Amino acid sequence: MNGNIKFFTKFSIAGLPELPNKSHGHWGGMQKKRERWHNAVERAAFMFRPKSPLTKCKLILERHASRKCDYDNLVYSFKPVVDGLVHSKFLVDDDYGTILERDYRLVKSTMKDQHITIEIKEL
Repeated sequence: MNGNIKFFTKFSIAGLPELPNKSHGHWGGMQKKRERWHNAVERAAFMFRPKSPLTKCKLILERHASRKCDYDNLVYSFKPVVDGLVHSKFLVDDDYGTILERDYRLVKSTMKDQHITIEIKEL
C-alpha cells in the first residue's frame, strides 16, 4: 500500500440510489429517499468509520447496475451517499478541500446483484 495513505476502507450497500430522471415528485418524498440513503450509509459505515472524521481523502464510488446511465446522472445519483458520509461523521465535509479526488464508476451487474461500493482513502 502507498505510504501516503493513512486510512483505507471499502464497503458495499445493497440497492441503488435513484437516478435524477426518476426522482421527480413531491419534495417530501424525495427528502425521504435521501434520508433513507443517509441512514443506509451510516449503518454500513459504522464498523468502518475512522476515529475522527476524515479531512482529506480520495473517494471511489461504484454503481453496480444492470442498466447503463450517462456520467452526469451517475455522479448525481451518489449525492445522497456522499451526504450520508458527512452526516455519519465519516467525512468532515463533501467540499473540494476534503474530497481531493473523486472517481465515479459504473459496473455492469445482474438485476439480483445491484449495489453500490464505497472506497475511501485518507490522504
